[in-house]
Parts: sequence; structure tokens; C-alpha cells
Amino acid sequence: METLYLSIIFGLSCLVLSLLFLIKRLKTPKTASYSLETTILHSLPIPCVYKTQTLQCNKAFTNAFGTQAKSTLATIDGLPKKGSHMVELIFDNGISKSVQLLYAPLFDEEKNPLGYSVVIVDISALQKSKEHLLVQKERMELSLEALNAGLWDWNVQTEHLFFSKQWRTTMGYRDEDRPNTLLAWLNLVHPKDMAIVNERLSALLEKKSDTLYIEHRLRNSDPIRWVEVHAKTLLNASHKPSRVVGTLTDITERKKVHENEQQQFALFRSFFDHFPSIAFIKTIKGKYLYINLSYQRFLGFASWQGKSASDLFDARSAQHISESDRLAYYEGVLEHTLELISHLGVRESWHIYKFPIETTDGEKVLCGFSTMINKSFI
Repeated sequence: METLYLSIIFGLSCLVLSLLFLIKRLKTPKTASYSLETTILHSLPIPCVYKTQTLQCNKAFTNAFGTQAKSTLATIDGLPKKGSHMVELIFDNGISKSVQLLYAPLFDEEKNPLGYSVVIVDISALQKSKEHLLVQKERMELSLEALNAGLWDWNVQTEHLFFSKQWRTTMGYRDEDRPNTLLAWLNLVHPKDMAIVNERLSALLEKKSDTLYIEHRLRNSDPIRWVEVHAKTLLNASHKPSRVVGTLTDITERKKVHENEQQQFALFRSFFDHFPSIAFIKTIKGKYLYINLSYQRFLGFASWQGKSASDLFDARSAQHISESDRLAYYEGVLEHTLELISHLGVRESWHIYKFPIETTDGEKVLCGFSTMINKSFI
């Protein structure tokens, strides 16, 4: 954008200055030519300078530099007379600004060199904007680096992708590699996860969803490595996906922790399921959250999820269970003796120990286990 902006100004200014010198050489009265040339030059809103025998400038230049005009002209005349130069110039208000000096040679009708022209473009605001963007970019990169996240940006129309250094590192590319296509990602997806990746990408492009979230394994990684992909779709004026911007993070360690927790949970559940006594967890309102296999066997493997004692026992037993729950939860009476009827209709005496515990979200549940009195449960 900056290059395009400067090129347009440079082209238009050179065209105007060339026109001035063509006008100056027209076979018209000198006063008329001078008047037209001066009018055009001074009407330009951009500071301009040209030199044939002496340095000349327009009103925009005089207004901009005022008392600094002489030293500014000396600076301009002292630089190479071709191409562009970015320098600091002091304006009439004493403020130093970044400017772009755009030089162009001037020739007569026979292409003999006459001098040069200069257009002065104030790029201080552009520089500040550029510096601000660089600061923002640095902040974003540091934030992503702190999160160990790589950035990717997919131009859907051109099918070109940008992958940040962290993305390339995470996916196993070398520093000198510059992948820039979707296949650079998809070729590294584990075959078992390819279906879900394709399904969610299709949903994104078909506007069934404007966000993307995928966890997948990497192909040929030993041990297996996992990555997490987040992305957001940007729509064009026609409300069609034009870009997909997202992040990619290595979550292998997190997956290991989760798998270990799952294994531990499965181990503890297996322990309680084979515990030679009934064990349970219920909400404070009496709805069962967990019943071990021994308890399920006692109930004849009846459906129990989300049910309470009144759904599983006769009225008398249910009332005794509810009363012991209340005593355990509100009055701290943890040990109880109850008679419960099995699915076979046999009434058995139980010694039950109940206790409340607090969950990670601050809620409380009631846990318990019990054994038959004077009788083996096995």
C-alpha cells in the first residue's frame, strides 16, 4: 500500500512537472507561458522543487518549510538526483518529519538533460502507523510465543497460506522450509484423524460454521504428537469465505496428562466396581450419580441413572435412606444401620457409612459404602 501510494504521487507529479517544461518551450509569448507554468506549479498541493539553472519551488513548499526553505533546498540539492530518498526534514513549525524525496530527471525536446524535479511526500503519519503496526505485530508474536502457538493465515481465493515460524517448528519443518499450501498441513495429519479434519474444514468453507476447532495427531510421529487447531473465517463483500486465520498449538503434554487422568479414573472405577460392598455417589437431592457393580447386582441391575431411592426401593426403605442422607449431610451423623430389600425381595441389614464431599466446582455430593451385618456380601 505504501509503495502504491508513493508511486501514484510520483507519477502524477512527474507528469505535471514535465508538462510545465513542455509549456515553457511552446512557441507562445514568454509572458503567457510563464504565467501558465507558474499557475500550474503553485496550484499543486504537494511541495515540489525543480532545477534547471536555479532551484525553484512552489507555494506548497514555501508554506511547508517557511524559514527552513533555504536549508531544505540545500539538503535536496545535495542528494543523488535519481530514485527516492527517505530523510528527516524540519518544517516551518520546527517539527522534524520523515519525508520521501522522489527525484526525476528533466530533459528538453531533444532529450538533453536540463536538470531534475523533486516531489516531497510527508510520510510521517505513515511511518507512525507502520511503527504502531510493528509494535502490535511484536506483541502478537510474543503472546503467541508465550502460548507456544503458531499462526496460519489462509487466503481462500488464491489458496496461498502463511505459516509462522512457530507453526513450522511445531509441524516439523526445517528453518529453511517455506510451505505455503493447504497440503503442507493436511499431509501431516494422521490418517485416523483425516476424516474429521476434512469434515470440519468443509463445514467452515460451506459457512455451516464460522469457527474451526480440531485436535489431531501428526502422521509418522513416534511417540504420537497431538496439535490443537483454532481458526476463524473472514467473509468478503459477497459474504463468502475469503480468509481463514488461526493458531496451532502442540498439546502432546496436555494429552498425556489427560490420558493419565483417564487411566487413573478407570483404575479407581474398576476398584470400586469390584469392591465387595455397595458404594455410591448421589447429589444432595438424592439423585444417584454413581453406583458400583455390587450395588447394581443387589438392585438386579435395574436402571439407576438419575434416579433416587424412591425409584429403586419400597416406600419404607426409601424413607429410611432419605432420613440417613439428611443426618449425614446436615447433622454430621455418618454411620447408620438400615434394612434394604434386594431385587429378590429379601430384606437384609446393612451398616452404612455416609459422608459429604465438595467437588471442584464448589458443589457438594454425598458418598457412601456399606456392608451386610453378620453376612458376607460375596
